[in-house]
Amino acid sequence: MYLKGKQALIIDDLPGMRGSMRTTLSTLGIESCDQAGNARDAVEKMRAKFYDLIVCDYYLGDATDGQQILELVRREHIISHQTLFIMVTAERTQDRVVSAADFLPDDYLVKPFTADTLGKRATVLLEKRNYFQDVYDALDDNNYPLAIKKLEPLCANKNKYWIDAIRMKGDSLIHIERYAEAIVVFEEILKLKEIPWAVMGKVKGLKGLGKIAEARQLLESLLAQHTEYLAGYDMLATLCADAGDAAAAQQQVEKALAIVPAMHRQKRAGRLALESGDIDKAQQYLSDVVERGKYSFFKDPDDYTLLSHVHMEKGDTDQARSVLDMVGKRFAETPEIKNKVQVFRAMSLQKDGKTDQAKALLEPMLANQDALPESVKMDLVKTCFMVGDNDVAAKLLSNMVQSNHDNAALKNDAVKMLESVGLGDQAKELVGDAIQEVIALNNSGALLLRDGKLEEGAKILVEAAEKLPRNATIVLNAAYALLLHLKKNGVSAENLERVDSYIDRVSQLPSPPKGLSKVQSMRQEISAGAA
Repeated sequence: MYLKGKQALIIDDLPGMRGSMRTTLSTLGIESCDQAGNARDAVEKMRAKFYDLIVCDYYLGDATDGQQILELVRREHIISHQTLFIMVTAERTQDRVVSAADFLPDDYLVKPFTADTLGKRATVLLEKRNYFQDVYDALDDNNYPLAIKKLEPLCANKNKYWIDAIRMKGDSLIHIERYAEAIVVFEEILKLKEIPWAVMGKVKGLKGLGKIAEARQLLESLLAQHTEYLAGYDMLATLCADAGDAAAAQQQVEKALAIVPAMHRQKRAGRLALESGDIDKAQQYLSDVVERGKYSFFKDPDDYTLLSHVHMEKGDTDQARSVLDMVGKRFAETPEIKNKVQVFRAMSLQKDGKTDQAKALLEPMLANQDALPESVKMDLVKTCFMVGDNDVAAKLLSNMVQSNHDNAALKNDAVKMLESVGLGDQAKELVGDAIQEVIALNNSGALLLRDGKLEEGAKILVEAAEKLPRNATIVLNAAYALLLHLKKNGVSAENLERVDSYIDRVSQLPSPPKGLSKVQSMRQEISAGAA
């Protein structure tokens, strides 16, 4: 009995196939086995329970595939690194599935297969899981420095798991932005053989170091040899988009679409086409995304607002509002969705010259800016500029970029937005100067800390954190400064409470800053000392 005592989940849209897989797993010793026939049910089950093994069919109907589910649950940490995810594919599609993305399943099974084949594969994977258990525990906690520490001795062992250890070490170094070290790690593999994921790891390192031309050249060489490596086209599109060349980025996404017409790439191609001014292509892609995703778990209100934007660019504001009306019919209303639809509706009214009606829709949001989701604000800023409320728009934009001063993507989006409303010449004043103000403030606090002036440094950074409560870097640095001050001058209940509030605020972010674990460790040391 290969898998006795293990918890399993089967994901397949066909009841007969789920039943057949259930029988197969029972012969391998699995007594507890849940089933899901669609993405929504599968994700809900994974959120509620730990599974040792997930067996997922690649094709799931309803415009959904197993790769989308895998990317979602890995990216959002819905499942543990210790959960084994096996993808079931048809023979003719396996090679393309393997090349699909950075998030890869633990193994693939090509139909048809026997229970013995599945059992032996799962046993091998369980042995690997046990070998890397301490590493997986650290990764589940987003503690990449600890994961790297645990991987060091494993990378020194040239056993059958060596290449897996090297890959995890390189990926972990990328996560904490130690790009030069990551490149060295991936080059260790590339000296032996050109493996696409190792080339991709090096490309990410070069990108992180700002060596874009070298990264692009390496990636183009890789794609010349591996013409169906979809993740390579995705990354090359990112490099082109970051360089401001939306048309070239669109071409790379279209190359991937020609291989596998995945819905998320259609959406990206539509967004890039809109940005590059290829409005007909944008309408083609986004209309197809909306239609294909109508009944999909992965349908997204953004698909509709983007399509609405396309219709506005074509001068068809009635159709734009018709698309926005679909959102209320196909999605449960949340404050985020409601606000986003209102912004685009206001945008369409302004396109019709109905400025007073557009402003009336914007007023409630502007009166409660702090409660607005970040995803709504950029479009709100753009619409405020469109209706002539330039001072309000500029203030909101400044707050946005100052709260995310180290977010290069947001900075680029802000510049593009200003260009779209004819204010590209003011980008330095409205974006660049706002960012420099935060950098100067952060640096002044850091310099005082370096010079031993802990109280003064902490004061500056705390004031900055109160002014910019959504700036994760500033808030974390304020917590760090307070902890240094407390270690030297003794514990203060008021400052400890403030530190805890800062740490809690940063911990709840989807992507916490890399210094969080260090600050958490310092906080624990102070608690231990006080005890």
